[in-house]
Amino acid sequence: NPATLAVSGTGSKTIYAKVKTDTEESGVSSASIEVTGLSAVLSFGWDYTSGIPSNGSLYDPDLRVTRVRQSSTGGDTIAIYNKDGSRLGTFTISGIDKSNPAAYQGNVTGDNSGVYPDDVLMRSNYTNSVGVINFNVPDGRYKFKVFINTKRKSDYSGASYVLESGGASLSFVLRPSYVDNFHDVSEVTLDVAGGAVLTMSTTDTRNTILAINAIEIERL
Repeated sequence: NPATLAVSGTGSKTIYAKVKTDTEESGVSSASIEVTGLSAVLSFGWDYTSGIPSNGSLYDPDLRVTRVRQSSTGGDTIAIYNKDGSRLGTFTISGIDKSNPAAYQGNVTGDNSGVYPDDVLMRSNYTNSVGVINFNVPDGRYKFKVFINTKRKSDYSGASYVLESGGASLSFVLRPSYVDNFHDVSEVTLDVAGGAVLTMSTTDTRNTILAINAIEIERL
């Protein structure tokens, strides 16, 4: 009969086991597993052809992401789904435009070898002023990752992506360019109390377009 085992905490775990019958006993076998908390990936930039309701989201069991279709610059409450399809929370958007024009989309690997599948790499939303995303998730400690990949050459040196909660704020470390970025994500870990807010802005008046392809949220 199958056996179950509960482990505490997250990270790499080594499981040891042996089998015993009425007359015999096996040697000890071991296996390593990686234990993670609930994790969700928001994939932005999906349009009406996706079948997603206007200003809504759908869980994609193949990509294991929350596909987001934005038809306006914000206000609606949109669901966030974990990679296993369970619901993590909700978010609202303001100041971030709907599906990016083709010129602003990202190139892809062609074989899904990037940090996220090609369907995520190629799509994005953007702001050309100040973009704000309000996350309504249960209180706890989270790792947030932002992912940007574009075809459009733009200098992000003056850009700022800041996550805030409960009076604490952390800035994501950004690259100067995100052209053909298939692997690099920037991450921060923050104790969330009463929700969290991501603000995207820039001081560079010559490079005002700021993209966002995906946000990953992992509860630690």
